[in-house]
Amino acid sequence: MSRTILFITPQLPYPPISGGTITSLKMIDFLSKNYKLILVCQLKSQDDIENEEIFLKEYGKRLWMYKSARLSFDTYKRSFSNLLKSYFHNVPLSVYRNFNSNIRKYVSYLLENERTDRVLVDHYVGFQYIEKFIEYMKKRHIKIILHEHNAEYVIWERYAKLETNLIKKLLIKIEAERIKNYERKICLLSDNVLCVTENDMNALLELGLSKDKFKVITPGGDYELLNKDDLRFESTEESLLFVGTLSWEANIEGIEWFIKNVWKELRREFINLRLYIVGKNPPERLTKYSQLDKNIIFTGFVDDLEAYYKRCRVFVSPIRFGSGIKIKNINAMHRGIPLVTTSVGIEGINGEDGKHFYIADDEKLFKEKISILLKNKDKWYEISRNARQLAREKYSWDIILTQLREVIEDD
Repeated sequence: MSRTILFITPQLPYPPISGGTITSLKMIDFLSKNYKLILVCQLKSQDDIENEEIFLKEYGKRLWMYKSARLSFDTYKRSFSNLLKSYFHNVPLSVYRNFNSNIRKYVSYLLENERTDRVLVDHYVGFQYIEKFIEYMKKRHIKIILHEHNAEYVIWERYAKLETNLIKKLLIKIEAERIKNYERKICLLSDNVLCVTENDMNALLELGLSKDKFKVITPGGDYELLNKDDLRFESTEESLLFVGTLSWEANIEGIEWFIKNVWKELRREFINLRLYIVGKNPPERLTKYSQLDKNIIFTGFVDDLEAYYKRCRVFVSPIRFGSGIKIKNINAMHRGIPLVTTSVGIEGINGEDGKHFYIADDEKLFKEKISILLKNKDKWYEISRNARQLAREKYSWDIILTQLREVIEDD
């Protein structure tokens, strides 16, 4: 008998342009083919409303049921007033910002009227929609699965360490503690917790949780990239590629740090070097640098990265805080463009520094590793080949989705 799964996600998983939406859509695609899948999601922008129609044309017929609701812009925006309101409601700011009463009503109705076997909460901010129904779900033996895309509190703790403004630093530390308490609570209420890296699982276990309910399911990359011909050093130009969601603070802070501390030194050695930054709606905080240096190029959103993979010699991922796994880095490895990242950026990817990628946590080393790959053809080919082989062996969605099935089927 096919199980019925209620999948709750706080964002439309389409188009799959970020690590979170790529993972969510892969799971939805798999679950809708193998189970009766009820999907409930939030719409956060006008783009989501327009993309919802495209998403439903492709996936709607496979869904058992589908419900969505749009978040209020006033609630969703980051503001001091919303921070104060989140204190009043005693929930983390991101949880408060992502609340929609219609979604809770949908979930209540679905739990009472559909024979749901499993509830899969995608992202920790979605757990608020089932908190009131935990006792009811336990009585009906409905299994609760929490998918932690990140150990969220770790992101905020790392962010606080980098912040130099003392007032902002204090507020971030307070928020990190609030998130930590909330993550502890929802993990305790869940039957299974899916993490994307061992680091995330260990961080959550430090909160006094039982390891028995945890499972690491590391996302794969775009496996189709492995079917493409090997990249050629001779066909590249002296240019660097960064890809990321430019509304996410970890990406913004990382690329700003890179431009301020690494880029200028690189430009002294490589006069014609270019930096391509791919992602939609970059903030003025970043675009101001392209006005000062014409070789810093913001491309906007790019649907197919192939032209940039072929053109650029090095993929840079200067992420200094965050959690989870960076799918853009896995995709770079799948395609064979050598990667230079940080110890945070490489979390969840089990390879060797200097063999499959380069790791650098300070500006001097970051510049040095990029310089090697820009000049040394033999080393470039070595890392390119090794990275593709590692991606082929370890980062396949088939492996990951088999693990997901095991969690779904286990009673």
